[in-house]
Amino acid sequence: MITPAVVDYYGQCVDGLIEYLRLMTPWIMYEWQVTRNDAKIAKGADYFIFFRPGNFNIIGPTPASANAMVKDYDWQAIADIYSRYTEYETSWQKFEAFRAAIIFYININPSLAMYKQSTSTSFLPVPGLFGVNVEANGEALPFESTKNLGAFIVQPLRFTMRQRVKFPLYVKRS
Repeated sequence: MITPAVVDYYGQCVDGLIEYLRLMTPWIMYEWQVTRNDAKIAKGADYFIFFRPGNFNIIGPTPASANAMVKDYDWQAIADIYSRYTEYETSWQKFEAFRAAIIFYININPSLAMYKQSTSTSFLPVPGLFGVNVEANGEALPFESTKNLGAFIVQPLRFTMRQRVKFPLYVKRS
C-alpha cells in the first residue's frame, strides 16, 4: 500500500521563525511572548509577537529528482506586534525601537541559521529555508485593552519565508 507522509512545511518555517525571534533580548524575555497564542497577552509583558497563518504562493517547480517533486514556496505569516506603554509621550519611541529590532534580526540572518550565543545552544536550521523578509501589513495604532491589560501600540507585520520543498512522489509502507 502507498501512503503519503504528511509534512507541515509551513509549520516548520513558522516554528523556526518563532524560535529565532525569541532570541531578541532585552525585548523578549519569555518564550510565551512570541507565539501563535494571543491569549498569552494576559501574562503581562511589555512586548509580544503573535503569529497567525497568511497566504502562500508557489514560486515554480524546480528540476525534479527521480523520486520527488521540488517546488519553491513563499509562505506568509502575519504577526501582530505589541508594545505596552504607561506614558503616551514615550510610547511611539518604545514601539519603533521594538519594530526596528525585529527588522534588524531578520535582515542579519535571513535564512534563520540560528544559534544562541549566551548559552551556546544550537538550533537546527529549517530544512530548505533560504530567505525571510518582513514588511508592514497595516498601520501601527494605539490599542487600549478592555480587560485591564494596559495600553499598547500594535502593528501587523507580514513575514515571507521562501522554502525549497521536496515532496516525495510516494512512500512505501511496510
